[in-house]
Amino acid sequence: MLLYDLFVSTACIATLEVDTAPFKSIGLPYWAKAGAPSPALPLWCLSGSAIETMQLLAATDCVGSFDAVFIDADKAAYPVYYELALTLLRKGGVVALDNVLRRGHVIREWKHSAAGHDVAGAAAQTDAAAATAAAAAAAAPAESGSEAELKTSAKILHQLNVFIAKDARVQHCLLPVGDGLLIATKL
Repeated sequence: MLLYDLFVSTACIATLEVDTAPFKSIGLPYWAKAGAPSPALPLWCLSGSAIETMQLLAATDCVGSFDAVFIDADKAAYPVYYELALTLLRKGGVVALDNVLRRGHVIREWKHSAAGHDVAGAAAQTDAAAATAAAAAAAAPAESGSEAELKTSAKILHQLNVFIAKDARVQHCLLPVGDGLLIATKL
């Protein structure tokens, strides 16, 4: 709603959902309750793979046209979402990644990994993680919260956090609120 209020005359909000039913039954009523004028608000709820949808958008004239992208999805695919978001964002646009501390597992990963002492190595590992994240996301079960899933996603998120810290394309801030929120502005 805050973003809508900021861009009321030009706002167009898209949500990418694997299953649109929860958004339609839960999200839209809250949106209306908050006072969003539904006829005047371009609000798209797109169903299917977010990666595939973002890739399609990136292959069109949407490149460089987004003001903001909020990512709260399959953690293993965050590196792919991040790169696609940067493609879609305009200069000065903001990408926010939720849950980047993964219930403290990312901190434990940093403490126990060689990458915690070798930032360049972690950035190189992030490149490799981004290349395989789409396949891993497709093969992985829904976020079950199992210990194995938490460890795997913690490694990927740790590598991504380090990569973004060194990414010259953005200015970033990692906020230790909730489960961690990383905000990056495209330069």
